[in-house]
Amino acid sequence: METLDPGLLRFRQLLEGIGLSIVAWQSVENSAFRLFASVISSPSDEITSVLFYHIQSFESRVQLLDRIMYYYIKSETIKSEWKVLKKELESCTKERNKIVHYSLSMEKDENGTEVYKVAPSYWDKVAPILGRTPNKPNHSLTITYIYALRARFQDLSNRIDTFRLSLSGLPPTGLLGQLFSPHIQTRPITPPQDLPSPTEPETPPQSSPE
Repeated sequence: METLDPGLLRFRQLLEGIGLSIVAWQSVENSAFRLFASVISSPSDEITSVLFYHIQSFESRVQLLDRIMYYYIKSETIKSEWKVLKKELESCTKERNKIVHYSLSMEKDENGTEVYKVAPSYWDKVAPILGRTPNKPNHSLTITYIYALRARFQDLSNRIDTFRLSLSGLPPTGLLGQLFSPHIQTRPITPPQDLPSPTEPETPPQSSPE
């Protein structure tokens, strides 16, 4: 059986966590589209899809959803539920952007073992101006932090689907009906048991300051 260097093991665990988080985020984007499709009337499924996906920025897609919900939802109670969900969408979008746009960094612990994190690039001189510095836990993403994001993204996807069903009842038939079925079977995934002791909270903050 291959025995991996502790530093290389942590490196692989970090890459696995990044991959799982990105897959979980795909579920969030798909759930957001299903919510959009459930409240839009259009001549065809294809047109509904084009209306949503021609917008490249996910932040703008969330803003579009928010504008639609302003008129679609009549109940103040449900509007409050949407506001909470929208806040989490916006917060998770920022966390997703960190995974995608930050860079891999490496430092050594007290034992000389390589420790890998995801943090703002050394070359990004705008990040410090905005307060995004590696000395802040929410801008220095450890393995534990990234695995927690994976779980948070999957939970958000489920919450969006639950909210959609509470608005519209049964999903539509046809192509959009197929879209309402999960596109990928997921199972609970926990971080490897031999992770180093985290130096930050087990879960990332629910709303990360800039």
